[in-house]
Amino acid sequence: MSPFLRRLSALLLLLAALLTACRAAPGAACVGTEVRWAFTREGQAPERLLLTVLDGARERLDLAIYSLTHPDVVQAVIRAKLRGVAVRVLADREQAGLGPSGPALRRLRAAGIPVRVNAHPGLMHLKVAIADGRVVAFGSFNVTTQAARKNDEVLAVVESPDLARAWTAVFDHMWQDRLGFHDLE
Repeated sequence: MSPFLRRLSALLLLLAALLTACRAAPGAACVGTEVRWAFTREGQAPERLLLTVLDGARERLDLAIYSLTHPDVVQAVIRAKLRGVAVRVLADREQAGLGPSGPALRRLRAAGIPVRVNAHPGLMHLKVAIADGRVVAFGSFNVTTQAARKNDEVLAVVESPDLARAWTAVFDHMWQDRLGFHDLE
Protein backbone atom coordinates (compact mmCIF):
# COMPACT_ATOMS: atom_id res chain seq x y z
CA MET A 1 0.00 0.00 0.00
CA SER A 2 1.31 3.46 -0.86
CA PRO A 3 2.35 5.92 1.89
CA PHE A 4 -0.60 8.16 0.98
CA LEU A 5 -3.08 5.32 1.38
CA ARG A 6 -1.46 4.26 4.67
CA ARG A 7 -1.92 7.83 5.98
CA LEU A 8 -5.49 7.94 4.72
CA SER A 9 -6.22 4.56 6.34
CA ALA A 10 -4.77 5.84 9.60
CA LEU A 11 -6.95 8.95 9.38
CA LEU A 12 -10.05 6.84 8.82
CA LEU A 13 -9.18 4.69 11.82
CA LEU A 14 -8.62 7.83 13.86
CA LEU A 15 -11.99 9.19 12.70
CA ALA A 16 -13.66 5.97 13.81
CA ALA A 17 -11.94 6.15 17.20
CA LEU A 18 -12.85 9.81 17.67
CA LEU A 19 -16.45 9.21 16.74
CA THR A 20 -16.64 6.31 19.16
CA ALA A 21 -15.43 8.54 21.97
CA CYS A 22 -17.69 11.49 21.17
CA ARG A 23 -20.58 10.70 23.51
CA ALA A 24 -19.57 13.59 25.78
CA ALA A 25 -20.72 16.20 23.23
CA PRO A 26 -24.50 16.76 23.04
CA GLY A 27 -25.90 15.85 19.64
CA ALA A 28 -22.67 14.22 18.58
CA ALA A 29 -22.62 11.34 16.12
CA CYS A 30 -20.90 8.34 17.63
CA VAL A 31 -19.79 5.08 16.11
CA GLY A 32 -20.66 1.96 18.04
CA THR A 33 -20.03 -0.87 15.63
CA GLU A 34 -18.19 -1.24 12.35
CA VAL A 35 -16.23 0.91 9.89
CA ARG A 36 -15.30 -0.38 6.43
CA TRP A 37 -13.69 1.44 3.52
CA ALA A 38 -12.50 0.91 -0.02
CA PHE A 39 -9.91 2.73 -2.14
CA THR A 40 -10.17 2.66 -5.92
CA ARG A 41 -6.42 2.57 -6.59
CA GLU A 42 -5.96 -0.40 -4.29
CA GLY A 43 -8.46 -2.43 -6.29
CA GLN A 44 -10.93 -2.38 -3.39
CA ALA A 45 -13.90 -1.31 -5.55
CA PRO A 46 -15.89 1.32 -3.64
CA GLU A 47 -18.83 0.69 -5.95
CA ARG A 48 -19.11 -2.89 -4.67
CA LEU A 49 -19.02 -1.67 -1.06
CA LEU A 50 -21.73 0.87 -1.90
CA LEU A 51 -23.79 -1.87 -3.57
CA THR A 52 -23.77 -3.86 -0.31
CA VAL A 53 -25.30 -0.84 1.46
CA LEU A 54 -27.92 -0.26 -1.25
CA ASP A 55 -28.84 -3.92 -1.61
CA GLY A 56 -28.97 -4.29 2.18
CA ALA A 57 -31.52 -1.49 2.68
CA ARG A 58 -34.90 -2.84 3.79
CA GLU A 59 -36.98 0.18 4.87
CA ARG A 60 -35.40 3.52 3.94
CA LEU A 61 -32.62 4.72 1.67
CA ASP A 62 -31.57 8.37 1.34
CA LEU A 63 -28.94 9.32 -1.22
CA ALA A 64 -27.21 12.67 -1.73
CA ILE A 65 -25.11 12.17 -4.84
CA TYR A 66 -23.16 14.77 -6.80
CA SER A 67 -22.56 12.59 -9.84
CA LEU A 68 -24.35 9.33 -10.65
CA THR A 69 -23.68 7.39 -13.84
CA HIS A 70 -22.56 3.94 -12.65
CA PRO A 71 -25.17 1.55 -14.13
CA ASP A 72 -24.88 -1.08 -11.37
CA VAL A 73 -25.56 1.54 -8.71
CA VAL A 74 -28.51 3.01 -10.62
CA GLN A 75 -29.98 -0.49 -10.93
CA ALA A 76 -29.42 -1.17 -7.20
CA VAL A 77 -31.35 1.98 -6.28
CA ILE A 78 -34.21 0.89 -8.53
CA ARG A 79 -34.12 -2.62 -7.00
CA ALA A 80 -34.44 -1.05 -3.55
CA LYS A 81 -37.57 0.82 -4.66
CA LEU A 82 -39.02 -2.35 -6.22
CA ARG A 83 -38.62 -4.29 -2.96
CA GLY A 84 -40.56 -1.62 -1.07
CA VAL A 85 -37.76 0.54 0.32
CA ALA A 86 -38.65 4.25 0.67
CA VAL A 87 -35.97 5.90 -1.50
CA ARG A 88 -35.16 9.61 -1.84
CA VAL A 89 -32.39 11.17 -3.93
CA LEU A 90 -30.79 14.61 -3.73
CA ALA A 91 -28.61 15.55 -6.69
CA ASP A 92 -26.71 18.45 -8.20
CA ARG A 93 -28.70 20.45 -10.76
CA GLU A 94 -25.75 20.93 -13.13
CA GLN A 95 -25.01 17.20 -13.16
CA ALA A 96 -28.74 16.43 -13.48
CA GLY A 97 -29.67 18.84 -16.27
CA LEU A 98 -27.56 18.44 -19.35
CA GLY A 99 -24.77 16.92 -17.27
CA PRO A 100 -23.71 13.29 -17.17
CA SER A 101 -26.10 12.31 -14.35
CA GLY A 102 -29.21 13.36 -16.26
CA PRO A 103 -30.06 9.99 -17.86
CA ALA A 104 -29.52 8.04 -14.61
CA LEU A 105 -31.63 10.45 -12.57
CA ARG A 106 -34.41 10.35 -15.16
CA ARG A 107 -34.38 6.53 -14.90
CA LEU A 108 -34.79 6.82 -11.14
CA ARG A 109 -37.71 9.26 -11.58
CA ALA A 110 -39.32 6.91 -14.13
CA ALA A 111 -39.08 4.14 -11.50
CA GLY A 112 -41.10 6.30 -9.08
CA ILE A 113 -38.16 7.51 -7.00
CA PRO A 114 -38.40 11.16 -5.91
CA VAL A 115 -35.37 13.18 -6.98
CA ARG A 116 -34.69 16.75 -5.88
CA VAL A 117 -31.92 19.03 -7.13
CA ASN A 118 -30.35 22.10 -5.60
CA ALA A 119 -31.70 25.54 -6.50
CA HIS A 120 -29.04 27.41 -4.54
CA PRO A 121 -26.04 28.89 -6.40
CA GLY A 122 -23.46 26.35 -5.18
CA LEU A 123 -23.01 22.66 -5.91
CA MET A 124 -24.81 19.83 -4.13
CA HIS A 125 -21.46 18.11 -3.72
CA LEU A 126 -22.28 15.50 -1.07
CA LYS A 127 -21.66 11.81 -1.64
CA VAL A 128 -23.62 10.03 1.06
CA ALA A 129 -26.05 7.14 1.43
CA ILE A 130 -28.05 6.48 4.60
CA ALA A 131 -29.73 3.08 4.93
CA ASP A 132 -32.37 2.06 7.44
CA GLY A 133 -31.29 4.58 10.08
CA ARG A 134 -28.20 2.53 10.91
CA VAL A 135 -25.64 2.63 8.05
CA VAL A 136 -23.94 5.64 6.44
CA ALA A 137 -21.70 5.48 3.36
CA PHE A 138 -19.69 8.60 2.52
CA GLY A 139 -16.42 9.78 1.02
CA SER A 140 -14.97 11.30 -2.10
CA PHE A 141 -16.38 8.57 -4.36
CA ASN A 142 -18.38 10.01 -7.25
CA VAL A 143 -20.72 7.22 -8.29
CA THR A 144 -19.46 6.89 -11.84
CA THR A 145 -17.69 4.21 -13.84
CA GLN A 146 -14.83 6.68 -14.40
CA ALA A 147 -14.38 7.18 -10.65
CA ALA A 148 -14.53 3.42 -10.01
CA ARG A 149 -11.89 2.61 -12.63
CA LYS A 150 -9.51 5.56 -12.92
CA ASN A 151 -9.79 8.10 -10.09
CA ASP A 152 -8.25 8.19 -6.64
CA GLU A 153 -11.41 7.77 -4.56
CA VAL A 154 -12.44 6.46 -1.16
CA LEU A 155 -15.74 5.30 0.30
CA ALA A 156 -16.25 4.67 4.01
CA VAL A 157 -19.21 2.75 5.45
CA VAL A 158 -20.04 3.24 9.11
CA GLU A 159 -22.66 1.17 10.91
CA SER A 160 -23.92 3.48 13.64
CA PRO A 161 -27.48 4.48 14.49
CA ASP A 162 -26.14 7.69 16.08
CA LEU A 163 -24.27 8.73 12.95
CA ALA A 164 -27.20 7.69 10.73
CA ARG A 165 -29.57 9.83 12.84
CA ALA A 166 -27.27 12.84 12.48
CA TRP A 167 -26.96 12.39 8.70
CA THR A 168 -30.71 11.80 8.36
CA ALA A 169 -31.41 15.09 10.16
CA VAL A 170 -29.17 16.92 7.67
CA PHE A 171 -30.74 15.09 4.73
CA ASP A 172 -34.29 15.81 5.97
CA HIS A 173 -33.44 19.50 6.38
CA MET A 174 -32.15 19.65 2.80
CA TRP A 175 -35.10 17.63 1.46
CA GLN A 176 -37.62 19.98 3.10
CA ASP A 177 -35.79 23.17 2.03
CA ARG A 178 -38.19 24.42 -0.68
CA LEU A 179 -35.97 27.40 -1.49
CA GLY A 180 -32.70 25.48 -1.73
CA PHE A 181 -34.04 22.37 -3.53
CA HIS A 182 -36.81 21.53 -5.98
CA ASP A 183 -38.15 18.42 -7.69
CA LEU A 184 -36.27 17.22 -10.75
CA GLU A 185 -38.48 17.75 -13.77
